[in-house]
Amino acid sequence: MTRLAFVLLLIATPAAAQSWNAGDRRAAGAAAVGIAGDCASSVVALNRGARELNPFLTARPGTFGILAGCAIGGATTWLVADALPRPWRRRLLLAIAVAGLALTFHNLRQ
Repeated sequence: MTRLAFVLLLIATPAAAQSWNAGDRRAAGAAAVGIAGDCASSVVALNRGARELNPFLTARPGTFGILAGCAIGGATTWLVADALPRPWRRRLLLAIAVAGLALTFHNLRQ
């Protein structure tokens, strides 16, 4: 129930958020690239026999599980970023971009 309330709160708050400028959109694009890279490289690593380390997924989630997790992560990223004030929004998105790219390289080395 707490998760549902949190999700509903996140959906309701973007109306009060500041509009996105060009820098915010670039940061969102970088975060999307990071998430997509992590998603694709996770599928490649799992097909090679690696185990998934994400605690929200099972050890062997399959391609659909990975894609669903990435979609949920991407949507959550957008909702949280949209609810944040401008200086924090860009910081969050850039941190997610860096983490996604780091995970991409990690997955490809497995």
